[in-house]
Amino acid sequence: MNPVLGITYDPYTATSNGEVSLDLIDHNYFGQDLFNCIYRYSPMGGYWSDCAQPPIVSVLNLSQSILRGLGHYGSSLPLRIDYSPNFSLFDAVDMDLRAAGEGNVFLKNYKLYETQSGYREYWVSKASPGYLFHEPSFLRTAFPTQHDGNTYVALAKPWGVDVPTYLDVAEQFANQLGGHVVTINDAAENQYLTSYRNTTFNEAAFLQTYPGMECGDGGQGPSYCWQLLFTGNPQIGLNDRQVEGQFRWVSDDPVAYTNWRSGQPDNGGCGYVCIGQDYVEMDPNGIWSDTDSISGPVILELAGGVDDTDLEAVRQQMIAEGPFNGFKNNAVLNVWWDPDISHWMRFFMTNGRDNVRFATNNWWGTTSNTVIDAAIQDYNDDFNLGVYRYL
Repeated sequence: MNPVLGITYDPYTATSNGEVSLDLIDHNYFGQDLFNCIYRYSPMGGYWSDCAQPPIVSVLNLSQSILRGLGHYGSSLPLRIDYSPNFSLFDAVDMDLRAAGEGNVFLKNYKLYETQSGYREYWVSKASPGYLFHEPSFLRTAFPTQHDGNTYVALAKPWGVDVPTYLDVAEQFANQLGGHVVTINDAAENQYLTSYRNTTFNEAAFLQTYPGMECGDGGQGPSYCWQLLFTGNPQIGLNDRQVEGQFRWVSDDPVAYTNWRSGQPDNGGCGYVCIGQDYVEMDPNGIWSDTDSISGPVILELAGGVDDTDLEAVRQQMIAEGPFNGFKNNAVLNVWWDPDISHWMRFFMTNGRDNVRFATNNWWGTTSNTVIDAAIQDYNDDFNLGVYRYL
């Protein structure tokens, strides 16, 4: 009790050395002990050490928090966090941004860490910024088919795309063609999609219909595209990403019909207590199950008359515009004054395929493109493709 202010509350909860997997982190301060290794001197001379792997923080939604000195398994670097942070402060971190990040501050202080044996090193921060997709396979489609005034089409399953955002990507793609990720309203529509999956949609027909499709496979051709992008049970628009156990259609249509397998949905046996299975797939018999990933093509329900030419035009448009340029409006505060760039926060692009990352619309603390480029270690020159604008 504060004698002047009365009851007061600390708006932040402090967590130290926590290895957690959570749905939401909000208003938290995450810290980790300074020493990854504890050095003990032996009475017989010399010393020995206990080295513990630093904890992993895995979270679906992160906002308004402060993170410093966290690590990931097998690394002495301070931080790994999965999925999309927003409006948070990251101090001297090894940041793996799997999807996006907006309104954050990435701070690289000129700090040292010291073991008990007196050994000093610099904390070298690095990050993989922005939304990543594999352009040759991104948003590929197959078999647009007309039925009951609509066009049904299979959208490639995610490859090199973060799953929590992919349903949103698919929905935006469908919206531009007058539709949604499929909403199944009755048994007749479910039966049609079952037939579509089992008869129209197969490898032999794919190879015949799309003989020229290339997916960045080194010339392996459409067979590779089929195996990479279109195998597995189709995914529909039903999901419980927002509230566990409360399934809704991406289109926001009311849930008027379901066809669950007995015992489904079960959230992978987790009930309501863990991050489990938020997506819904349809098996060859048209029976539904919840699943933890989008492991098959996503069925879209579009306006009538959409064909392959229309689909490819929208695909190219979305690639050009960067529909989910999620790494934006961040401040990157680096030690640009230090002549040793090994002390800087570094940004790495290490994937060997033709991936595209966006690093536009962020504040870097310098107007020098040359200096910023020095902080970006790019193995495929993707950072210099003109989709980048340093502000």
